[in-house]
Formats: sequence, C-alpha cells, structure tokens
Amino acid sequence: MGFEAPANKHKDAVYRQLIRLLGKRDAGPSTKAWRSRVRRVQTRFVSKYPEGIMEVFVEHLGAVQFAVKARQHTVVCDQPTEGNGFDEGMTPPELLLASLGSCAAYYAVDYLKRNRLEQEGVTARVTAEKVKGPFRLDNFRIEVKVPAEMEETHVKGLEDAVHRCLIHNTLLHPPKMDVTVEVGALVTA
Repeated sequence: MGFEAPANKHKDAVYRQLIRLLGKRDAGPSTKAWRSRVRRVQTRFVSKYPEGIMEVFVEHLGAVQFAVKARQHTVVCDQPTEGNGFDEGMTPPELLLASLGSCAAYYAVDYLKRNRLEQEGVTARVTAEKVKGPFRLDNFRIEVKVPAEMEETHVKGLEDAVHRCLIHNTLLHPPKMDVTVEVGALVTA
C-alpha cells in the first residue's frame, strides 16, 4: 500500500516530511507510526495564552525542516538544497517577508473594500537585504500594486492603510523579546 496524497494540497509537504522521518516509502495515514506522529504534532499545540496574545508552535521535523502551527494551520519551513534542506517550504526570512507582504496586502484590500473600490488583482512584493553587524534583514521595501484607476486621495489612503499594518508597525517599533530555553535535564560535565 503506497502513500496517497491528502485532499488538501497544503498538508502535502507535512505528510512528505512525516514519511521521510518515518523512513518508509510505503508509510501513510493508515500506519500506526504515522497516526502517532501526526497526533503529536497536532495535540502538542495547546495555547496557554489569553485573548490578544498570538502564538505559534514550531516542531523540528528532521534535517533543517520545521512544522510551524498556528490554530488549525500548519506550514513547513525548510532551507534550499544548497543549505542542506529539501526546499519544500519557505525559509524563516522568507516567512517574515511573507508575513509583512500579506499583512500589507490585507490592509490595502481592506481600504479598497471600505471605500467600495476595485480590489481585483491587488499584489504585494516585499524585498529586504541581508546585512551584518549583527546578521539580520534590513532595508525592507514593500510594493503594493492596485491595477484599478483611482483618485489621488485614495492613493494616499492606501499608503496610510499599509502603514497601519501590524507587522509593518512591529518592525518599525522594535518589540521586547525574551528567550527561554528548557532542557529535559541538566547534565554536569
């Protein structure tokens, strides 16, 4: 019995990762190991935070791949083949750009809807440069394109709307960030 692709194409990458981790070409949703692994990925994500707090859960799938879960959604994060990955998902920096771009596009479309303007064909493109000192992304550029013709006041309104994007504002006003590391047990050398 071979692997059958799931009906939802977005889950396909996660299923391929699970097959790779299990090391079986004939692994699939009917195998006990498969069901156990999927159950662990799905049930380990239980939010402990109140409303207004956002959370994602990240689990290592093997190699340089990770399952990123938010609510009922899962995205696979990977590296290109030249970075020892399988190139089956966006890299963390690409996910950051995707977050910024989709947020900007959302606010642009929201403005257009509220003003009863054409939303068809709206796109956003985000670029950033890798820089050092410390190693990070800088010089972000957001390009929102709206094919429809509109008055200059609405162009200004669109720009203002994109500037209200949550991710845009988060990057403009560096957030407080705490890091904690938990280990199974502390071993003395």
